[in-house]
Amino acid sequence: DLATCNVISHHLCFRAFSSTGWTVWSRNQQTTQLQYKHLQFNCDNRCGGPPGDPELFTLSLEYCKNWQKTLDKKENNL
Repeated sequence: DLATCNVISHHLCFRAFSSTGWTVWSRNQQTTQLQYKHLQFNCDNRCGGPPGDPELFTLSLEYCKNWQKTLDKKENNL
């Protein structure tokens, strides 16, 4: 029924966000060094999401270990 599907979807959403939160929290030193350039904002809603769905953003830890900064000298601090 619809109520059961709603409970399951909320549970799965919580599990997805909690696992992401745990990953970011467990790397606490890198979390404190996050900068605005590590966030990529997407102005579109999820594909197939409801009209009231919040906008998405992506957290990119691509440059946190400094292993690519030596390859890409065009990267500047924002």
